Amino acid sequence: MTVIYFTTFGILTLWVIIMVYLCKTALTTMMSMTITMTISTTAGLMIGMLLTTLSPYPYFICTFISMLLAAFIGIIVGWPKGLLVILDGIISGVMGGMMGAMLGFMLPQESMISSIQVMSVIVAGILFLLYLFLASHIRAPRFLQHPLPFFSVVCLFLLLNHFTPFSIQDLPVIQEHIHTWIV
Repeated sequence: MTVIYFTTFGILTLWVIIMVYLCKTALTTMMSMTITMTISTTAGLMIGMLLTTLSPYPYFICTFISMLLAAFIGIIVGWPKGLLVILDGIISGVMGGMMGAMLGFMLPQESMISSIQVMSVIVAGILFLLYLFLASHIRAPRFLQHPLPFFSVVCLFLLLNHFTPFSIQDLPVIQEHIHTWIV
């Protein structure tokens, strides 16, 4: 079930990235910078938070990996519009990766799952609003312009988010957090 959860998040992000590539000529540089910043920051927040709370790796490694992945997403999204947009995506991705990892590390044990679920709802909402913006600026196949398929994937993501089989005992990082807080 967790793999499906991560896969739907990846599908939503990739869908928006594909939309950016399809309407790259219709977007101004400022619109592209805002879109790149939004995608790389939200991806960094989610990746950082999930890595820190769901992986047994130390905090530094989770932060570094989330910063690199989010910066790479910023490069991919900003590529069609040039160096200025790529720089904006890299900086936003690094910032989002740091913030997500920091949020995941600072969470108290009893609110980790709830915080992941709340962040998932926020990120899904942001991606849907970004999709609606891009769909209004694109001339593409009807499947990509009509919001129902994307909205269906968002609903699937939110349902999986609500029925996630995570429990506090399944989180490998709990013992490390407890040790860090006590010391």
